[in-house]
Amino acid sequence: MSKITALVGERKKTREEDMALQRVNMSADMFSAAMMIVRMAEERDKPDAARDPDFQERNWKRLEQRLVRMTSSYDRAIDLTLLGLELERVAKLPDADRPGFMTTIVGKKLDRASIDKALADLYQTKLEDEKTRLELFRKAKKADLDKSKDPMIKLAVALRPVYAAAEERGKAFEGAMSLLRPRYFDALQQMRSVPLAPDANGTLRVTYGTVRGYRPSATAPVYRPFTTISEMAAKATGEEPFHAPPKLLDAAKAKKYGKYSSETLGEVPVDFLSDVDTTGGNSGSPTMNSKGELVGLLFDGNYESMASDVVFLPEITRSIHVDFRYVQWVLDTDGADNVLMELGVTPSVD
Repeated sequence: MSKITALVGERKKTREEDMALQRVNMSADMFSAAMMIVRMAEERDKPDAARDPDFQERNWKRLEQRLVRMTSSYDRAIDLTLLGLELERVAKLPDADRPGFMTTIVGKKLDRASIDKALADLYQTKLEDEKTRLELFRKAKKADLDKSKDPMIKLAVALRPVYAAAEERGKAFEGAMSLLRPRYFDALQQMRSVPLAPDANGTLRVTYGTVRGYRPSATAPVYRPFTTISEMAAKATGEEPFHAPPKLLDAAKAKKYGKYSSETLGEVPVDFLSDVDTTGGNSGSPTMNSKGELVGLLFDGNYESMASDVVFLPEITRSIHVDFRYVQWVLDTDGADNVLMELGVTPSVD
């Protein structure tokens, strides 16, 4: 416990700076792209096994795709505004907590006018051009970037040592804690008389609610909580994203539902809504009924749930689950009998 206390105490000394660095990097796609390009230049000349895992050759295509997606998702006004908002927040921190990197970005004066001027200069960057971003990512050398006149690249080069130091602090902390956590949890387990619940990623472990439709506005019709096979078939166009396999469409038309039909609906349910409070990372989670039986898998939320991490509105926020009867019907109809039998289900669709 004393070692953990010491590590956490040391971590607190730079916590505000490290968090501010992370928020600044995440707030603006253009700055994030510049940092990625600079980091790639650092890693490129290393043997692949010696590179940071995120920048090993196996991940290059994925990183390039991020730079390509910016072409359709990037908007200068939004990007600039988000970065400005984050810089303004950091500028308002108490002197003791305000990280030194702010002067690198804004200068000695940290008022809004200075932030706006710095942003105006930064967004004269040529990284808004997709071809330029990809060319630098694929070929730029660190020495070339050190001489760059592009304002966004210059800032990324200037801040790279600060980010590198923060990364090293984080790795050192996690490395030390990885040796201590097992002993800590072993002690917790010995202290308690019941097993500890696992917490793999810090997200919500169990949440509960009811199957419910909703009305998106006072004048809109009520959306019922279930969609069905016939509605799936009616939307099939043969083109993505409504390209349903012919075998499924034929079975739906012939009403070959097997034992997967709902008595209430008169056919196989596809998806259902619930008022369960979920968030990013919960997708794929099992949905169980009050008897502990698997009835679905969570995979999405409705449009109105997009702000639910900040403001949860119980009357309109809904999670979307695929009904497990539909999963079984698809497996059965498509002839995946071996999978069904492994699940303990006897195929029933002819």
